[in-house]
Amino acid sequence: MKVLAVTSQGKLDAAMRQERVLLRLRKANSPYRVTEHCGDEVVFCGMSVGTVYGMSRVRAEGFAVVRAEDSAVVRACDNVTVEANNTSMVEARGNATVWAFDNTIVHAYGQSTVEAYDAAVVHVHDAAVVRAHGEYVTVISHSSGHAGGRVIDLSGLDLSDARQWATYHGVHLNDSGMLTLYKAVPADRTTGREYGHEVAWPTEGRVECEDWDPIPNCGGGLHLSPIPRQAARYMDDDKIRAGAHFFECRVPVDSVIPLSLDAPPTTPKAKAPWVQVVREVTIDGANVDGSERR
Repeated sequence: MKVLAVTSQGKLDAAMRQERVLLRLRKANSPYRVTEHCGDEVVFCGMSVGTVYGMSRVRAEGFAVVRAEDSAVVRACDNVTVEANNTSMVEARGNATVWAFDNTIVHAYGQSTVEAYDAAVVHVHDAAVVRAHGEYVTVISHSSGHAGGRVIDLSGLDLSDARQWATYHGVHLNDSGMLTLYKAVPADRTTGREYGHEVAWPTEGRVECEDWDPIPNCGGGLHLSPIPRQAARYMDDDKIRAGAHFFECRVPVDSVIPLSLDAPPTTPKAKAPWVQVVREVTIDGANVDGSERR
C-alpha cells in the first residue's frame, strides 16, 4: 500500500485516481476535498478540512473538520468536528463533535457531543452527551448523557450478571436453568493445550475443566459464546478457524461467569466450570448432517 502526504489539491486529485493509497492531510488550514475515495483510509490531521464520499474510511485528529457522505466510516478524536449523512458510521472520542443526519450510526465515548437528527442511531458511553432532535432518533444509552429521542436505556444493566448478560445477547434459558451456549474448537477437537490443561471435546457428553477460576476474566474455565459465529471470533487465526468444529452446549446459568473484568461488559464471551455438549453444529447453528434442529 502506498502512503502519500498530501500538500496540495493537485496531489490529492492525482491520489484519488489510484486504487489503494493511504492519504495523510497534514497542512494546516487546507480545504482539500476528497471524493469517491476507494482506497484503505483517509487521514485528516491538524486543521485540515475535507469531504469524503463512497466507501471511504477516515481517521480524523486535531481540529480537523470532516463531512461524511454515503457509507463512509469515520473515527474522530481530539477536537474534530464531523457532519455525517446518509448511512455513515462514526466513532467519536475525546472532545469530538458529531452532527448526525439521515441513517447515520454513531458510537460516542469520552466527552464527545452528538447532535442527532432524522433516523440516526446513537450509542452513548462514558461522559458523552447526545441531544436528539426529533422523535425518530434512537439513543442506546450506556450512560446518562442523553436528551430526547427514542431511548433504549442500558445504563442500569449489570452485564456481569449471567441472567442479564444472557438476556442482552438473546441466549435461551430453559425451565431447568440451563443456558444454550456454543464452543468453537480446532480440527483435532482439543483446547487448552497451550495452557497445559488439555480438554477433549466429544460430540455429546459432559466436559469439565481442571483449572476453574471464577474471576471474570479470560483463563480458568471453559469459554463459550451466544452463537457459533461469535465463538469463532475467539480462535487464534484463520487457519485454525477454517477447520473448526462447533458444539452446542447446555450450561447451568448459576455457574456462568461473563468476562467483564478485562473486556467490555458487552463482550459475547463467558466461562463455566463444566458444560454438557448436546450436538455438533455448523457455524450457522444447523445440524452438521443437514437434518432438522433438535
